Amino acid sequence: MFRRLPIATALFISISYCSLPAHPAQSQLEKNIEYGQKAFDQTSYAKAQRYWKKAQLEMQKSAPDEKLAKLTEQLGQAYYQDGKFADAETQYKQCLELTKNLNLDQTAINGKMTELNAKYRSIDLNSFDETATKFSQTVGCLNACALNQEPNHHVDINLAKRFQQKLKELADSFLPKNPDGTTAVPPDLEKAATGNGGPEVKQLRLDKKITFDLVNENNGNIHLANIQGISFDVGLWAKLKELVLMQNANGPEAEITAGAFGVEKKVKTSLPQAIFDRMKEGIAKFDPFSGQQSASANASTDSTNAVTGNNPGTASGSNATDEPTMPPIAPSIPPSAIVTPPGMPPQN
Repeated sequence: MFRRLPIATALFISISYCSLPAHPAQSQLEKNIEYGQKAFDQTSYAKAQRYWKKAQLEMQKSAPDEKLAKLTEQLGQAYYQDGKFADAETQYKQCLELTKNLNLDQTAINGKMTELNAKYRSIDLNSFDETATKFSQTVGCLNACALNQEPNHHVDINLAKRFQQKLKELADSFLPKNPDGTTAVPPDLEKAATGNGGPEVKQLRLDKKITFDLVNENNGNIHLANIQGISFDVGLWAKLKELVLMQNANGPEAEITAGAFGVEKKVKTSLPQAIFDRMKEGIAKFDPFSGQQSASANASTDSTNAVTGNNPGTASGSNATDEPTMPPIAPSIPPSAIVTPPGMPPQN
């Protein structure tokens, strides 16, 4: 026969059980943060990005705080480790803005920005002269960036869509006009275009993505290698492969490598000094890493630029002079530059 508990004892046990601390289920926000950290620790950076992006969007619905700043820095690090440097830059800049507004310590995010700026730089297209800026707008240039691959640099240029236009029409839109409306061709430009007696370049074609490597040569030459995304029509479509600008005793020269149907030819042509200088100045804009003392020496400047919205590491202002400038025009390629395989008709 069971003994009955006293009523007071039973009541005490019931109250004690009900007053035990509750363990609420983990929120979805906390799960996304936790799962993102586990994925990051396992080097599954794409998965970490998905979880942390969801958590960031949820946290952005409330007032910004230190947790949001920290998560934004972590998301940037996930992009950085995944090689998505443009996305990493975006997140780091947001983190800099948050830490500034919340009066938080910026040591960690400044270190991340320094690390990123030593490897990746977005290129400010507005840093080019007025004519070059107009040209980039005409072809629909969205953005450009450079990757530091010591001792060389890799450049990516992204267009909104594939661009193709007759070269004469394109040049006419940039060259100065005579009073009667005809195009006034500067003597140095005319010499560069016709001095070789080569074939007429009919059209220029640019792919949506243009890439090349800036090769650092100790002799001072400017060498663009592994060019992709640039083609021209000289009776058939040829792809530009390499370009080397050199200053010799007899004057400046350009060495051009072009190819069609698996056949490549390399030719060398002299350049007027004015054209050479324009091309050299324009190409230099795609090398934002040269002339740096050290990445750490620029950390504070880079961080300030990131907060104020300026692109770090890019040249600022314009080098335009009172003299009118034209976009660099590549010299014509002699007939020997392109070889048409037997039985292959020229493409119009």
